[in-house]
Amino acid sequence: MEAQEKEASAALEKELARAFVEQSNLNLRALVEDQGRGDLEAWRKTAHMFKGGALGIGAARLADLCQQGQHFQGTLAQQTDLLMRIETEYIRVKKFLAAHDLAGS
Repeated sequence: MEAQEKEASAALEKELARAFVEQSNLNLRALVEDQGRGDLEAWRKTAHMFKGGALGIGAARLADLCQQGQHFQGTLAQQTDLLMRIETEYIRVKKFLAAHDLAGS
């Protein structure tokens, strides 16, 4: 029975990681689009959603960056810098998940 539980747990971890990557790809794309439209309120809401996913998967640094996005008030250049840091950290998390056979790259 223990082997079946481990197998089920591993399958659940992979599914959660896959869902995180899928949703995060959408969130990252939305952040870029929100910024391009100059829609700061939508950008903040997207950052909030991204933060929730990051927290759920245990990606604390990504969640911290997304929280900064959720409460962002600054210049376009500062927003662009934050977006680049979010993207860089997300790529790091995604590579970690892929390296541990939890999600595709």
